[in-house]
Amino acid sequence: MIARSRRARLLRHAALALGSLLFAASVCEGLILYALSHPRVVPRLPANVQRGLRYLYTFYDRDIVQLEPAFARFDPELSYTLRPGRFVFANREFANEFRVNSLGVRDEESALVDPEVVVTGDSFAMGWGVGQEQTFARLLERKLGLKVLNASVSSYGAARELKLLDRVSFARVKYVVIQHCENDFEEDEPFAEFARSHGALPADTEARFERRQARFLANRRYWFGRYLFRLLFHSRRDGAAGEPDAPPDWTRRAERLLELLAHGSKQNLDGVQLILFDLGSDPEFVRALDRLRARPSWPRFIQRMKVLDVSAILYESHFYILDDHLNASGHERLAAALADAIRAR
Repeated sequence: MIARSRRARLLRHAALALGSLLFAASVCEGLILYALSHPRVVPRLPANVQRGLRYLYTFYDRDIVQLEPAFARFDPELSYTLRPGRFVFANREFANEFRVNSLGVRDEESALVDPEVVVTGDSFAMGWGVGQEQTFARLLERKLGLKVLNASVSSYGAARELKLLDRVSFARVKYVVIQHCENDFEEDEPFAEFARSHGALPADTEARFERRQARFLANRRYWFGRYLFRLLFHSRRDGAAGEPDAPPDWTRRAERLLELLAHGSKQNLDGVQLILFDLGSDPEFVRALDRLRARPSWPRFIQRMKVLDVSAILYESHFYILDDHLNASGHERLAAALADAIRAR
């Protein structure tokens, strides 16, 4: 009888502890969901909490345009382009209409006919998070009175950007604006051999591309405690991290990018002014690019390339709170800097 009573007490205590744990987990999950749904509260939170919320949003919450079957289509050479037509791309802090032309880029069909300026880059230049008329490409067109084609596609690195340019009419192109980003290095490095040999990009298949899309959609399905579990797992993994990685070799990375730019496109760029700027990389990378581009061994269009350092004109207020992309004010800043650089030439 005593043993049975003791077991009953233990079961009650275990049930109470489990209930308390579930209640605490529910409260934590609810607070995370509230913060993700109300990004304006995030800057008021402790710095480590802000980092955790941005991690959850970036890797487990936000939609990614190229991984949505309704927004992107397979391309055997480039892996994917945007899907022609109209759609609304939305995340926690924005909802914007995309108008995509037959090339698979976010611009009007008329922009494909004899552009004078071509903008190439990844999601930043594409205008992730802003309206089509708010992108720095469109603002640049209004500031200069020149016809601008925005040929930027989310997640493209320099190699795919240059191969896409091969599909553009360059009859009247005077300027090519290249937006580079720190995460492009992941793609630039393995594609450097492609630049040297003028070969094709590493082949992809439609089946692999569709599997990536399917995995992404499955990973975004919500289940109770999803955000709390991911956050705790991330914190534990960070705590077990070893020695920090060695600093990148910015000179080598600059050389790789210049090699891609010099040999990655079949377009005749001899009479074209290249203007390049980088988002997110160490300023040493920009300085290395500007220093190395002047080598006599490079083609003339590389030697004449203008390298802009935009780190001094972009502040925290020019980016979204959770999302790491530029807001409309950031695009306005870039458009003004690019317009000044072109006028100065």
